[in-house]
Amino acid sequence: MIAEIKGKITATGSNLSQRSEDNFTGNFFGHLKYVCIESGLKPILNIVKFREKVNFNEILLKNPNYIFWKKYNEYGEIDLIIETENAVIGIEVKYLSGISSDDDSIDIKANQNQLNKYSKLLDLHFKEKIKILILFAPNAIGLPIYQKILKLNLCQEVNVGFISWENIFNLLENITDKSNSKFENEILSDLLEYLKIKGFDKFKKFESNKNIKNHYYFRYTHIFKINWEITSNINRKYFNYG
Repeated sequence: MIAEIKGKITATGSNLSQRSEDNFTGNFFGHLKYVCIESGLKPILNIVKFREKVNFNEILLKNPNYIFWKKYNEYGEIDLIIETENAVIGIEVKYLSGISSDDDSIDIKANQNQLNKYSKLLDLHFKEKIKILILFAPNAIGLPIYQKILKLNLCQEVNVGFISWENIFNLLENITDKSNSKFENEILSDLLEYLKIKGFDKFKKFESNKNIKNHYYFRYTHIFKINWEITSNINRKYFNYG
């Protein structure tokens, strides 16, 4: 709806396939803006990986203003700016710009340049505020972009972060139905279902089967389990997935 209101999608939806990323942005953040900060935006911000640690106790998040696709002349058009009393959060969304880190359609350098421009944009137009720039993307394409930009000399006045849609899905699973508002719980439930439909209900965790010695399984969501036997004892309780 937001994407159509802002003219990113035609009234008939004839260009929807070309604007799927804009539609995704509008659908997700257009719903999130109606959830109170403590139940929606703040839990997400708290799990973002930042270049420098962020103290959200210093950031006044009350009454945020959501600004979609505002154009800034030489700096282009950023997907979303969330402006608060003493801070500004720039958000760049990736959805279908590639499916894996081996996908030729992922131009890491172009994305670096894009985020570099947006960091300069925030520094120039919001000088008196705490400035944050966050990349929201599937883990497979967002993580390599983020790892590259950490090595660049981006504007030091802007703290850059990354969060994957897979992590947001896992977060929503844990916070859904915990708000005091039935209305907000319905929105969060819809967002959870929306991300699931989009395919972001990915890797969960490794678990050990305590009833069978030397036997472990890998659970990939609720769809299937891969079992394997091991030949020696393992003392570790947790495993990393990379």
